[in-house]
Amino acid sequence: MVRNVATETGSNATASMFRDIQGGGMIEGEHIVGDLVRRARSLGVATPLLRVANVHLQAYEAERKKG
Repeated sequence: MVRNVATETGSNATASMFRDIQGGGMIEGEHIVGDLVRRARSLGVATPLLRVANVHLQAYEAERKKG
């Protein structure tokens, strides 16, 4: 059910973090994506795309705090 809502053509469903970014608000990047990166690292699992996403979220937070 949820998968259908998220992947349906024309769906307006978005992630809450995406909506927070659109509104210039605080995000849970470190709590969510950063945690996934740390857990994967501790298990020896490579997560290059998660690491890139985490860097982008960190850059967003740094810019938001400056502004």
